Amino acid sequence: MISHDSGAFPVSLVIRALPPEACPGGRQLYALERDFIFQSVAFGSITAPAGLLTDFASVPRLVWAYLSPEDPCILYGSIIHDYLYQRGGRLPLRRLTRAEADAVLREAMLDCGARPAQAAIVHAALRLFGGRNFRS
Repeated sequence: MISHDSGAFPVSLVIRALPPEACPGGRQLYALERDFIFQSVAFGSITAPAGLLTDFASVPRLVWAYLSPEDPCILYGSIIHDYLYQRGGRLPLRRLTRAEADAVLREAMLDCGARPAQAAIVHAALRLFGGRNFRS
């Protein structure tokens, strides 16, 4: 269990690592053990369901000195972002565009204490290179 003091993430993160043989391409994957909620100011409540698989942030190794994929500033938001991308932005009562899904990650990063420049760089990288991962 991982916890973070933030009203935007009202429940603790509970995950389990999948064994290496269950991880395609050698990327470590994790499964949510219970629903994980983000209270977005801009988009309302977004719940990633228990069972969701995530690799957290896909931060290129080249920039790890600036922002590690395990940095709490990106860790929580990346789960919600993975959920939105895996579902093509579809939520129970609405659908977010890819741009809105990227904005959710930026908002979550800022809520978790990321520097504005960090959040802006991640957001710009997503806008440039993330499109192929958004399921329509």
